[in-house]
Amino acid sequence: MRMLLPLGLLPLLAVSGFAQQKKILPAVAEREGASANLTIFSQGAGRIQQMVDGNSLYSKVAVLSGMSFRMDGMTMQTAAPRTLKGFKMYVGYSSKTPSTMSSTFADNWKLDAQQQPIRYLVYSGDLALPAQDAVRRPFNVSVVFNQKSTGQDTKFNYDKTKGDLLIEMEVAGTAVTNYGYMLDAHAESTNRGWYTAYGTAGKLSNAETPRILVQDDWNLKPGRTFTMSVSALRANYPSLMFLGVSGTQWGSLKLPLPLDTLGMPGNVLEASTDLAIPFTLMQSGNTYVGSVRLPIPAGNQSLGLKIYSQALFLDQKANKFGAVLSQGMVVYVQSASQTVQYVYHKDSTSKTGSKGNGGEGLVIQFEGAIL
Repeated sequence: MRMLLPLGLLPLLAVSGFAQQKKILPAVAEREGASANLTIFSQGAGRIQQMVDGNSLYSKVAVLSGMSFRMDGMTMQTAAPRTLKGFKMYVGYSSKTPSTMSSTFADNWKLDAQQQPIRYLVYSGDLALPAQDAVRRPFNVSVVFNQKSTGQDTKFNYDKTKGDLLIEMEVAGTAVTNYGYMLDAHAESTNRGWYTAYGTAGKLSNAETPRILVQDDWNLKPGRTFTMSVSALRANYPSLMFLGVSGTQWGSLKLPLPLDTLGMPGNVLEASTDLAIPFTLMQSGNTYVGSVRLPIPAGNQSLGLKIYSQALFLDQKANKFGAVLSQGMVVYVQSASQTVQYVYHKDSTSKTGSKGNGGEGLVIQFEGAIL
């Protein structure tokens, strides 16, 4: 099936034949994905479907020429290079939405007049996976389309009016081994909020690493109050909790921002510091703990709200500046929508699979002309 390109796209494609751009879904465009998922990349066989709400991908047009995946940020581990034999990727349209995605693979494809799934084979063949280290988390698992089944010279002109985007990947066989390629995933639930830590933490003078978490993520809903707490520490420090609206920008500064030049080696500013709240560490047995309670405004305007945070501890012995930062943390208030969902089974012939948690999917970087 050949699809006609909108006239407005022609100037874009006129430059070098095809203007290449990259796009990550807005909900995960920063660094907050932190859920490691077993997939055909880590297990060498199986089948996975992922659905993407078309409205979250683009507003005008998307001519896709490839996509890539990144290793997980919380469980980064080394993985040797390897090759997936007979890897296949299909893209097409779904008759469902991410929130109504079925655990039966066939039920998710939209059917044409002949009751055949509207899908296109965009990659077929061996897929080389580069080595991964345990320090960086690049989008280095890359799938560049190599098939012309769409009639568009290895590109897929996605039209969101025909349905949400459905991606299916498979490698024949049944997985029996994990090879270490733990891919990054994210979740966006309409039932409750969630949180995750990201980035780099500094070291206190006693060599321990501070971290922050949410004690009551079931309260991450409009109109409720939730509690951010500091992990048990072996000493007491004057403490601040920074709150912000971004994990990538603070004024004119781009984040993350290493603070070595300020006399804080190994510390990184991970969140915009738009508000600072002092809090006190309290002794609990042989350790010290602290917390900050934050109210969430009532009303639908709070749905999908993201709050970035990072704790600072004054520790004169730790470094020249006399302070240490925790990892960053991003808190997601309950969402009004679900932009992705995936289903997976380690047996490529299985008709059904297991759905990820509500709104969970692999973090994908789409490549092509995306406006």
